[in-house]
Amino acid sequence: MKFYFIFRRTVDVMMADELLSKNNVSYKIVPVPKEISSECGLCVLTEEPWEKVLFLLKEVKPIAVYNGGKGLVWKGDIS
Repeated sequence: MKFYFIFRRTVDVMMADELLSKNNVSYKIVPVPKEISSECGLCVLTEEPWEKVLFLLKEVKPIAVYNGGKGLVWKGDIS
């Protein structure tokens, strides 16, 4: 299953890139799909369990996680 992690800013995507790389997560940086609106034009795409990736990205604070083609999985702030 594919999951898209959405961020507010490109710099957040770059920080996510660094964190995921350090933690050996399989992912790609891709354009945000047209169906998903975002302030940033890039997102993280992964097939890893979204809960695991969200935990790793808690300091970057993604704004939403979408399941490829099935809609919103998570939205909000990570405290």
